[in-house]
Amino acid sequence: MAEEFDFHPMWESLGMNLADHDMLLGAVGQMYGDMFLTQNNRPKSTSYLDFVATNIHSGRIKEMLDKKEAGEATKIVGSFCVYVPEEIVLACDGIPVGLCSGADWATDKVEEHLPRNTCPLIKSFAGFKLGEVCPYIESSDLVVGENTCDGKKKAYEFFATQKNMYVMDIPNVHNESTLVTWKAEVKKLVDRAQYMEDFLEFCQAPEQYHLARALKVDGPLGEFSRVLKKYGTERDRQLIKRLMFANIVVQPEGDITRYVRDFGSVAGTDAEASFKSAEQQAMAELLEKMGPNALTREKVSELRSDANLVDSFRRAGDRARETVRRFKLMDTPAKKSADCLA
Repeated sequence: MAEEFDFHPMWESLGMNLADHDMLLGAVGQMYGDMFLTQNNRPKSTSYLDFVATNIHSGRIKEMLDKKEAGEATKIVGSFCVYVPEEIVLACDGIPVGLCSGADWATDKVEEHLPRNTCPLIKSFAGFKLGEVCPYIESSDLVVGENTCDGKKKAYEFFATQKNMYVMDIPNVHNESTLVTWKAEVKKLVDRAQYMEDFLEFCQAPEQYHLARALKVDGPLGEFSRVLKKYGTERDRQLIKRLMFANIVVQPEGDITRYVRDFGSVAGTDAEASFKSAEQQAMAELLEKMGPNALTREKVSELRSDANLVDSFRRAGDRARETVRRFKLMDTPAKKSADCLA
């Protein structure tokens, strides 16, 4: 039983605020007891609900973490809404879990990031994260949100700074065209999950989602599908994907997405072959310096401070951008008109 086991070490390992969490559980337990356990002629079958209530932040969390530790699940994916397809999570050997909301918490902290007139539901889940009192949020490797309202759109922009975050675009009407849109959104969710897995494999750090969050890879990974579809063969796509992963590791944080977009800009141009060759040489140097061990934040900082390594990637990108720029200048309407008159 939960009361016979000390779950504080588990909560501490998740980075939770133990004192505030104990206070929250005390209040919830008191409320549950006053509302339900004092009822007369309460059916014995409801004792199961009592068990669920007493284990809601303890036994269930341990169960999920144990499944990951045993290899029975690869990830925990949190969501706020039934629109997020649990089938996708289960197909990826993940555990889908609903995240906490419904109580005011750390409202003063929330209002430092979101408008004061934001709805209480949004303030609640943001407060649970900022207050570090929700083990479901803290144990989630990925949070999938849905933009069912403008408030959530804004809130998820902030939440992405706190957790690995992916937002699904929910159609507002029901017709054949929005069905196509929704299927595309589900496909994008599958792709994003796969890119995340592949990136961590590249880093030799499978399931180390904290590394992906620290490197803020959501923006760059969001460009992958648009870039890869510009390459015609599977062999090319696999190569380009690994080269983009290398850029995510090496490039300074603010430049990562720009360098990923370079791969789309050079596709099909005269710069493509030389660009890929230069990037492959740079990636080989990176892999040698990464070594056989799992990549860590400290190692990333070391790699990004290696001026020669960073410059080898930058030179490849700079040459490609210059070639593409010249190609675009040659393709301007003025140039085409001059060619016609020649």
